[in-house]
Amino acid sequence: MPNTSAIADTGKAVRTKVARSIHDIDANDWDSILSCVDSFHRHSFLACVEDARVENGTFRYVTVYRGNVIIGTAALSSLIVSLDIFTGGFLRRAITAVQKIYPQFLKIRVLFCGIPVSLGQKNIVVRSQDDSAIVFDAVAGCMENIAKEDKTGYLCFKEFYKGDSGPDRLGNHGYFRAHSIPYVILDISWKGFDAYLNSFRHGYRRQINATLRKYAITDPWQVSATAREGMPLLKIDKASLFSPSLFHELYLQVMNRAQMKLEVLNGGFFNELFQRWGDALDVISLEKNGSVFGAALVTEHGGEMTFLLIGMDYSMRDDYDTYFILVYAIVGHAIRKGCRRLNLGQTSYPLKQRIGGKGIHEYHWFRVRNPFVHMALNAFRSLIFPRVDLKPLQVFKDATAGL
Repeated sequence: MPNTSAIADTGKAVRTKVARSIHDIDANDWDSILSCVDSFHRHSFLACVEDARVENGTFRYVTVYRGNVIIGTAALSSLIVSLDIFTGGFLRRAITAVQKIYPQFLKIRVLFCGIPVSLGQKNIVVRSQDDSAIVFDAVAGCMENIAKEDKTGYLCFKEFYKGDSGPDRLGNHGYFRAHSIPYVILDISWKGFDAYLNSFRHGYRRQINATLRKYAITDPWQVSATAREGMPLLKIDKASLFSPSLFHELYLQVMNRAQMKLEVLNGGFFNELFQRWGDALDVISLEKNGSVFGAALVTEHGGEMTFLLIGMDYSMRDDYDTYFILVYAIVGHAIRKGCRRLNLGQTSYPLKQRIGGKGIHEYHWFRVRNPFVHMALNAFRSLIFPRVDLKPLQVFKDATAGL
């Protein structure tokens, strides 16, 4: 049964409920305050994550009510993470060396306001911005109670953009703000891929054309129609028609080579996602001689497209710039769909910037229940949570393009 607590809001009764499973909450009630861009906070998506036990997490779900009206929701997860995830250079190498001897070094259990799938989503949603303060207060109070109950020493709200309404409230609950890594977006104003390509300065356009010429095309979506014998086919299918196990296999090959792993998704997640969300997801794939050697997963929601995940077969000699052509195809897909924005995610910054993406800083809010450890982490947060500044690239002829 959900736990219930109550807080006061200038004399108006505000109460919270905490459920241990998303299945204990009515889907229509949970989704009732979401906007069209809140896809990854939807009941059905959270069910995919929970049922797959991604990262062996345990989950809680907070609903905040005023009277009988839901004014806010939050998805929580408890996970073991390594504190060096956002460090780099010598510090990361040093920590990695120590962890080879002491595997649990800097690995801690954290109670997150957030889930172990990082897609740029909101993890705490309010019905009205006027309710932000009271909702953040309520969720912080619930997290404190859960942390005490589970004997979890570390708490974190992730991830927020500068100017978001509500997170500054967490300073009143003892949290400090720490840098996360940037999230990349591409604002779209072009009517076609040709117009997009022609908007680039020569040097950057030449890089894209070098890949397109390998296919003897000017638009990545001409591949299927004009592919010569022995050339790959670029295809698009609904995820319901694609093998989740194949995508997971390709995805793991990418993750095994990734220097920064925000999380590693298991096969159960792809099974759940492709089954429940299959008609809402597109898989863009490259295939040769009947074998898929590259695939990307995207979804469209509320006039935006989000690039979720990518997978590639590294056992095949790559003469076709697989990652590049898939990313170009995603851009073309978003333009053809009339999307106003393409959400490109975190990591792989050089390529995403060269195609016109711009990085937006994100932040965590962190707290340690042990005051001495909290003081130490806060003092060294610039090392543990360093700010990543992406050098702006002027890729477009018009400085305002893509803005």
